[in-house]
Amino acid sequence: MNNTDMIFVSIIVLIVWIVVAFLFGEVALQKGHSLRKYTIICFLLGFIGWLLVIALPDRKGNKQ
Repeated sequence: MNNTDMIFVSIIVLIVWIVVAFLFGEVALQKGHSLRKYTIICFLLGFIGWLLVIALPDRKGNKQ
């Protein structure tokens, strides 16, 4: 793999990481928590952040 391929793969991985963090932020928002806060947490912490969002209590009282 040359440098151009590595840069391309890194950009794709970063885009996917951002999208997944945003999706988990949306889940936190549906549970009644801050979108921005949990999107950033999921982006920075990865799998640990995802588990944190999964474990959040539902503040809105929605039936799952």
